[in-house]
Amino acid sequence: MSRYSDSEPTIAMDFDNTITTSFELGSKIVFDNKAVMFVRLLHKYNVKFILWTCREDKWLEEALTELKKLDLLKCFIAINDNTEEQKNWKLGNSRKIYADYLIDDLSIDFTRDWLKYLRVILSDNYFKGDNRPVESPSLIEEEYLRLIA
Repeated sequence: MSRYSDSEPTIAMDFDNTITTSFELGSKIVFDNKAVMFVRLLHKYNVKFILWTCREDKWLEEALTELKKLDLLKCFIAINDNTEEQKNWKLGNSRKIYADYLIDDLSIDFTRDWLKYLRVILSDNYFKGDNRPVESPSLIEEEYLRLIA
């Protein structure tokens, strides 16, 4: 799947049972290392991330604290909201988050196959155009495989 635009893609990502392998509020938060490496690596190549979670109040603060401990919070440019750029669109700040891609454990095809998700993102026009962030998307895939080995 490719977008029309060749600007940096935006990925909205769920927290519980997506970036983490835990999903019960109050239980120990266990991060999925492959998901963490996925976020870190794509952030390095200017892919934008929105944390899109049902968590609110103290539960959201708990998630943000845990993301900060992993130095992962900086990868998210918005939390349960559109990016600043999107808020300035003609329609204003919609309640529906705008993202080019959504990764959520409740989506139809969630398999926790982070390499598959990476390949989808790397097929985006952003990684193909003249202004692509790296000579070949396969180099990013190779980097990811080294990170998770």
